[in-house]
Amino acid sequence: YISIIYIMSSGETYEATRKAVIIGNTFTRLLDPITLDLPPLLLPICGIPLIEYYIDALVSSNVKEIIICIKDHYEELKAYIASCNKTHLIKIFFNPNFTSEGDCLRKVESAKLIKNDFILIRGLLITNIDLEKAYTIHLSNKKHDKNCIMTSLFKKYKNEANWKTDYDDSVIIYNKTTHKIYQYETTFDKSSIKF
Repeated sequence: YISIIYIMSSGETYEATRKAVIIGNTFTRLLDPITLDLPPLLLPICGIPLIEYYIDALVSSNVKEIIICIKDHYEELKAYIASCNKTHLIKIFFNPNFTSEGDCLRKVESAKLIKNDFILIRGLLITNIDLEKAYTIHLSNKKHDKNCIMTSLFKKYKNEANWKTDYDDSVIIYNKTTHKIYQYETTFDKSSIKF
């Protein structure tokens, strides 16, 4: 399984405008040297920048505001968004001191950009998961379990072609009956990778 998307809760206030947060950096050097000069979100997939796949998936799931957290390449990403006339939809949250995904979320929270449930996309993946259905399931989970703060979406894939990199190793203990994750931990040891 690979983790793709989370739907998270951030407070009790209802927001009529559905929001999403995209973490625009991997916080690794996995894509070097390509991303030294190009933002990861502008990497072309079949000639289309990755960010366009995210925008299409989110807009089709009734997302009206997208917050992108990035630590570098601010000017390039800002220029691209302006050239596509998407400034009404996307807010770039830039901080060169971001060091992790958690750091991005803490800054978004402290800036009060999100007040309730939102879709979180991390990593640089393309998916065809029905986000609208997932969002509905998350809201249903919250009704039945007041402690539900996050719904995590996983997509199963076959590893016959050896797709995984050293960065993907993780352990997930998942109960198919209750749909709960009992343990999730990465087994990736950063100290063993040489840059």
